Amino acid sequence: MLKTIRIAICVCCLVTLAIAQGAAKWTITQGILTPESAYVDPVSGFLFISSVEGQPNEKDGKGHITKATTDGKVVAASWVSGLNAPKGLRSFKGTLWTADIDEVIGIDIASGKITSREARRRPVPE
Repeated sequence: MLKTIRIAICVCCLVTLAIAQGAAKWTITQGILTPESAYVDPVSGFLFISSVEGQPNEKDGKGHITKATTDGKVVAASWVSGLNAPKGLRSFKGTLWTADIDEVIGIDIASGKITSREARRRPVPE
């Protein structure tokens, strides 16, 4: 846990330093139409970008996640597709997690396969 925190702090410091030094060194446009979140997985070193594509509240299957390197090279423009409107990205123990309207989706970082879909549980009225 402490190692993960240290890595996260280093990544934040590097990003802050890059911003302070001026203009971006690279940009990604391939596969990026409506980006919502970007996240660097500290273990794999890959950059993941969630794209909503359609309406942010519609279950339309147009959303996807792009996988890239931290120097701006796109590995897979639609690494995981068929999502609705993925928002937010974080990883834990080899799984990339995203919120997709009314469910939380787990994606195996090594394979890009969806491994978990947990629907939002609504409280039962009394």
